[in-house]
Amino acid sequence: MINWIQAEEWCAYYDDYYAVDKRANQIHFFEQEFTVDISLAELQKIIPVTPVSNPTDMSEPGPCERWYGQINELIFWITYYHTESNKYTLITSISPKYREKYHWSFLEKLVDLPSSILSRISWINGDRNPEKSIYVTDENGLSYEFYPAKTHLEATELIVFLQDFKSEFNFYIDEPEERNSTWVAGKIQPG
Repeated sequence: MINWIQAEEWCAYYDDYYAVDKRANQIHFFEQEFTVDISLAELQKIIPVTPVSNPTDMSEPGPCERWYGQINELIFWITYYHTESNKYTLITSISPKYREKYHWSFLEKLVDLPSSILSRISWINGDRNPEKSIYVTDENGLSYEFYPAKTHLEATELIVFLQDFKSEFNFYIDEPEERNSTWVAGKIQPG
């Protein structure tokens, strides 16, 4: 269950758990990010608390609105950026690096987020040295890299995971025989 918290609570939780634990036990925490194509009006309808406008706790490249949350021991924040697209939202979580099966595994801890958010994930920060990449085709017919994966299995498992949320995007793995294919209901369909 999501606990929407104030910025001060979020900072206190970070200081009490993450920062102290990191120093004491040498656990390396890292920020993991993904973007969501969702408008401010939609976010305000589904998140039951008022966002913080232009927070000063972290530098920002422009005007934004931010919500802070906690699911069990995982802390995260949702930042909506006022851009021309009116749909650019970045979600960031902090989790221990060594506990993750895949780079995207932090998403499994965020399944309590509303499905209207999870179905609109448009990019996930992935592996820096990928063997395979997942691509999506957007509403304008343009394709772009959605997630760089370490292995084909990792890419496939992420696609299956996202389909549970009825994603609004069509995914395909960057492989010659599948380049003109899309992933539909757990199967590769010729394009």
